[in-house]
Amino acid sequence: MSRNLLPDLAPSGLDHYELLLTLKQHFKSACFDDHNQLIYPCASDYALKVRWKDGRATHIHPGPRFSSTDFENLNIRIQTDLVECPGMAIGSEILFSSPHPLHGHFRTDQLQLLPAPPDAPTPDETHADHPFVLEFAFPRSINNAITRKRRVRLSLEWAWILNALLRTTIKCQEPRVKRLWVYCKHEQNPMHSHFTNGSYIYSGSSGLADEFTHPTTPPITQIGRDEYYDTEYLRGGDVLILPDSLPQMLSIVDRLTPADRRWFLRAARWVSVARELWDYHVSSYYIALVAGIESLMNAESPPRCDKCKQVTGITRRFRAFVERYSTGSGRDKTVNARLYAIRSELAHGEYLFDIDESP
Repeated sequence: MSRNLLPDLAPSGLDHYELLLTLKQHFKSACFDDHNQLIYPCASDYALKVRWKDGRATHIHPGPRFSSTDFENLNIRIQTDLVECPGMAIGSEILFSSPHPLHGHFRTDQLQLLPAPPDAPTPDETHADHPFVLEFAFPRSINNAITRKRRVRLSLEWAWILNALLRTTIKCQEPRVKRLWVYCKHEQNPMHSHFTNGSYIYSGSSGLADEFTHPTTPPITQIGRDEYYDTEYLRGGDVLILPDSLPQMLSIVDRLTPADRRWFLRAARWVSVARELWDYHVSSYYIALVAGIESLMNAESPPRCDKCKQVTGITRRFRAFVERYSTGSGRDKTVNARLYAIRSELAHGEYLFDIDESP
C-alpha cells in the first residue's frame, strides 16, 4: 500500500472538502496536529494524517491505527457518497441584489434567477439589499449530509461568481453570521434598537427540489456587453438588467478545470469582500480588489528569488496583466504601475485614503 494514500482514496476532480467530511464521518473525530495537518480520529494512535495546502489535500499518510479494513471501507464510502450520483437536485437560496431589485427571471442550464416570493420580506426603499431566489442544478449524494453541504457551498460560490461578473452587487448570507445593533421601525415603538444576528429568514424556501420553478414573470432585460460594461452609468434605471454575454460567461465558468475554478473563485471571493468593505474602509476595499487581480495573475508559477525565495517582478507582472485584460487600453501605462504602488503603500501602512484617515 502506498505511503501516500491520496491517489488511492481521492479520484481526480473530487472535492477535497467533501473528502474531509467523509473522513470525519468515518473516524468520528478530527483535530489539527500541526499547521496544515489534520489527524483522524483525534488521538495519539490516529489512523490517518492529512496534509493540506491551497484548498487541497496534498498527502494522506496512514497512522498507527489504520487498517486494511479502514482502507476498503473508505474506498467504498468515497465511491458511493462522493463519486456516484443518484440524480440531480435543484438547490435554492435567497441572495440579495444591491441597489437594483430583480423583477424578472433569468435561466440557463446551470441556474435560474427569480424574484422573491410575494410573502418574502422586502425592503421599503430603493437603495437596499433586495432579496431574490437563486436556483441551481447540482449532483445529489446518497449521503444527505454531503448533499446539504454541497448545496450550501455551491450557493455561496454562485453568489460570488454572479457578483464578480455583474455590475450590480450580489450578496449572500455568509456562514459566519454578524452580530450587530439594529434600529427597527415599529409603529408602536419608533425608537426601538436591539443587538441581534444580521440574518434574513424566509420560511417558504425548502432549499432542495427536483426541478426548476416555472417562472411567472417576463425575462430580465439583457443589453449588449459593451453597453453594459463600458458605459459610466449602468442602463436600466432602478431595476436589475443583465449583459447578453452572461449565459456564455456562466458556461465558461462551468467548464473550468478544478484548478482554474479554484483560482477564479479566489478572485471572485476577493471582489465580494471588497464590496462589503467599501462602506467601512475604502483603503481595504482597494487592497482587496488588487488581491483579486493577483489571484488570477498567480495561476501560473511566478518567478522567485534564488536566495530569499520571494516572488519577484510583481509590479511588472501586475502592470502587464492589467494592460492585457483591461478594456481601457488607451489609458496611460504609467497609471497601471501606480495602481500597484498604491496597493503596496496601503498594505504596508505607509498611506491611507483620506476618507479613512480623517472620517
